[in-house]
Amino acid sequence: MYKIALLGQPNSGKSTLFNALTGSHQHVGNWPGKTVERCEGSYKYQGEIISVVDLPGSYSLTADSEEERITRDFITQGDADLILVMADSSQLSRSLYMLADFSKLDAPAVLVLNMEDIAKAQGKQVDAALLEERLGIPVISFVAADLKRYDKLKDIIRGALPAAPKLKSAQTGGSFHGSQKFCQVL
Repeated sequence: MYKIALLGQPNSGKSTLFNALTGSHQHVGNWPGKTVERCEGSYKYQGEIISVVDLPGSYSLTADSEEERITRDFITQGDADLILVMADSSQLSRSLYMLADFSKLDAPAVLVLNMEDIAKAQGKQVDAALLEERLGIPVISFVAADLKRYDKLKDIIRGALPAAPKLKSAQTGGSFHGSQKFCQVL
């Protein structure tokens, strides 16, 4: 059995994704701090059971609140085989602060650019292929509320396991030294 974790800021769509993957009915809300403890479920795909952990939303891995400590501790302990880093495509520069913080860890990841529909409605275009090339990890444009997109996401997750890719900065032993530098690299 593999374990994946959902990491991202509040309102990035983690709980919506968790519910769709696991068939759970965790309450989803449009306000920060809705998930205050980690929730676990699982799904079966291509003969494998994939355990999913929905972590509380956090703006960084520097813990200030109890919820952020839960997230930080889980991520830094390396309990997951793969981290799905959720980013809001409509507010990408703000959402990438978490990814910049995460890039300091030597942890396997997939970047999920959620809310692609909202970004498009705002006239924003995100080049997932270019991000994938620069980051060295799989990147998928996504809409967590669109159930038709989950087969592609599950394929990406399954393809990334067991030897999940790591961010290029982690692969080279470096880091992006702050979110501004990180966003400039992208």
